Amino acid sequence: MNKISIDRKALFALASETRIELLKKLDAKRMTLTELSEELNVSKAAVKGHLDKLIEAGMIKKVDEGRKWIYYELTGKGRNILHPESRTKIYFLLSSALASITAGLFELYKFISSKPYLPTPVPTPIPAETPTPMPTKTPYVPTPEEIPVVIPTTPVPSITPEIHLLAATILILFSIVILYLIFKNYL
Repeated sequence: MNKISIDRKALFALASETRIELLKKLDAKRMTLTELSEELNVSKAAVKGHLDKLIEAGMIKKVDEGRKWIYYELTGKGRNILHPESRTKIYFLLSSALASITAGLFELYKFISSKPYLPTPVPTPIPAETPTPMPTKTPYVPTPEEIPVVIPTTPVPSITPEIHLLAATILILFSIVILYLIFKNYL
């Protein structure tokens, strides 16, 4: 079971049922002061006081995008208090991202260190030296042991370098997406 550490300010902020309801409402989506006041059927001044306590405890934050409305949304700390199991998800996602980055870098190394496939020319057989003629009139016929045999070999690449580059790109992009989702949703 995961432990949740709560400091004094957070404990004080959670002492009110209204603040807990505010956290639950903000867990669904970010909201304005007016929306929260209407949802909870509490005055705006009272909701503002509760929101200030939650901001002080670090459980929610004010998002002012320079528009007409100011939104309130949960921070990572607020999300962890409402959903303590999300830490396990974060650790799993972080380890997946780390594994993807490692595999992508390994594939990138394989791409850089691989030489492009060029077919090797087939060597031509070396002609045997013609021995000096014997005084006899019979022509010289070499024995099979005297004939050099050259067996042509062409290397067959297991994976072309482009495949390593493609795999590296996919793995690194995958890890970037995972990290983006972690930071967007959990932190």
